[in-house]
Amino acid sequence: MSKFLPILGLTLFTLSACKDAGTQDTQDSSAATATGTVPELFEPSLFASDPVEVDCTLDNGSSTRCYQLSFSNYQDSSGPFCPETIDDVGGVGIYDGATNPGFQVMKRSVTDGPPMPTAQGGGIPSLDPCGGHADPAGYWHWHFTPENSQSVLDGYGISEVSCTDIPQKTEGLVGFAKDGFPIYSPLEDGSVPADLDACNGKTGPTVDFPDGIYHYFALNETAPNLPTCIMGASVNNAMSVE
Repeated sequence: MSKFLPILGLTLFTLSACKDAGTQDTQDSSAATATGTVPELFEPSLFASDPVEVDCTLDNGSSTRCYQLSFSNYQDSSGPFCPETIDDVGGVGIYDGATNPGFQVMKRSVTDGPPMPTAQGGGIPSLDPCGGHADPAGYWHWHFTPENSQSVLDGYGISEVSCTDIPQKTEGLVGFAKDGFPIYSPLEDGSVPADLDACNGKTGPTVDFPDGIYHYFALNETAPNLPTCIMGASVNNAMSVE
């Protein structure tokens, strides 16, 4: 089983992130205190080894202390990626072909030619119903926040498959972006926030960071549903695979 080690720019009680050149004002996270240390916001059973603090350099040239998090490769996807016949559903994806482009189930009746021609913007090959697939290097990664993938399938009218591997949630913390800022489910107090910036985020208090922090929101009915950009600096060489 492969193991991968992402490094997030997270100090022990705060998120250390600086704005890249060309974005808006620097996000000051120095007052953003979590209810516990950031690793405690992850499910402990996901770690292959205990989180450790390491020295790291951000892509804006600054240095800080970061958490190195070690995860075992995800093994529970239900697929399907290799349908028995070309007329069966082979997962979901973003197809850029000449006919019927867009996010949909991958099967012969809706595609015409190779699934990834040289169209502007490229495409995403077959994903499982929760929005993930394996990299050629062998590790699993997501093009969706999987806890919110069913709302995307519903938004596109996809009924042939559904996300059953990952419990769905409409609100709450679902992960962290590579700049260390948290990502939340699409809804806040029952609706999509109206005051979001170009990266689908804002600064304010959350349950996990009651003193306030910059945070992103997953997109509600858009594929892929991850934030479209990041506001902070990320760690150089942030991931390795063993």
